[in-house]
Amino acid sequence: MLVKCASLALAALLQMAPLCRVAVVTQVASPSCLAIVFTWLAGAAVLLGGYDAVSGASAAISGLVKYTGTTPVGTPTNYVVEPLGDSFKYRITVSSPGVDVDKNYFNCIPLPPGLTINTNAGAAGYITGTPTEVGAYDVTLVAGNLNYPTPATAPATIVIYPTNAPPVLVQQIILAVIAFGAQLASPTLSLRMLDLFPLARGSAASVQSCVSIAISALVFGLISPFLSGSMLSLAEGSFLAALVAFVLWHLAQRNRRELQLRHNPPL
Repeated sequence: MLVKCASLALAALLQMAPLCRVAVVTQVASPSCLAIVFTWLAGAAVLLGGYDAVSGASAAISGLVKYTGTTPVGTPTNYVVEPLGDSFKYRITVSSPGVDVDKNYFNCIPLPPGLTINTNAGAAGYITGTPTEVGAYDVTLVAGNLNYPTPATAPATIVIYPTNAPPVLVQQIILAVIAFGAQLASPTLSLRMLDLFPLARGSAASVQSCVSIAISALVFGLISPFLSGSMLSLAEGSFLAALVAFVLWHLAQRNRRELQLRHNPPL
């Protein structure tokens, strides 16, 4: 009985000892209230230094905000779409502009034709003007402060489209109809290709797939980037491709008739 009680006491002591050790170490290592206050003050000083200017550690470019007069419209964005010939006014905005705004400076590199920006210190970062050329321009937004050597940067895209272009919704519908028609034509063309070689359908299918992939790579990688600037260019390219396909199909049909007459001459 005595041995059992001693064993229970020893087990309880072993269970409580680590807890007692943690409590003692925590009490010894706990900082004083004064140390905590000084730590908070040091952290606040570091944060104040970061927010002092537009290029501080905490500053970042939010994007471009459209302005109508002196009134902002919408939220910051990195993708701007505006018509050709209309008044253009956007402002480069930052998440932490700071208090030393007289030394802030902004830039947009490169600017689309017809647009300007005041790059002097103390400017507000407005991009203004009237776009004179259609296109999609990849630009770099710059926001800095003379107190810091490295400015903050962010990529953006400014798209200028012609005023006589169809609405975006109509463009998307047209593209969807074209894609739907191409998908409908693909199975028919594949079956006609296989019918030309009834004794070698496997080889014909392989050649047809290889040719289709090669033409798709050529169109997507080389031709499409040059035609995607406007719907007119896409329409002209699609018409030219359809015309070439019609001519090739007509030549193939005539060649097929000549082969049939050669192998089965009329009596």
